[in-house]
Amino acid sequence: MYWQSLKKIKPDPQKILFLHVNGICYFAKAAILRDGQMIFAVSYTFKALLDIKNEMLPFFTFEQLCRRNAFWSLYSKP
Repeated sequence: MYWQSLKKIKPDPQKILFLHVNGICYFAKAAILRDGQMIFAVSYTFKALLDIKNEMLPFFTFEQLCRRNAFWSLYSKP
């Protein structure tokens, strides 16, 4: 698996990602708001990101994750 720094390379908002933050791995999905800000919905399980409308997930802004030295990798099904 190839990890990339979130500070250096922004991920594609259409993809589901593995996100590594402070020693913990999450599944994440990015979205871009109308004002251009990128936010990430995170979950311990993959299934919760498939239908975000029916889930209560924590959201983090791009800036919050950059301050925590987050790394990401594309999720690919085994």
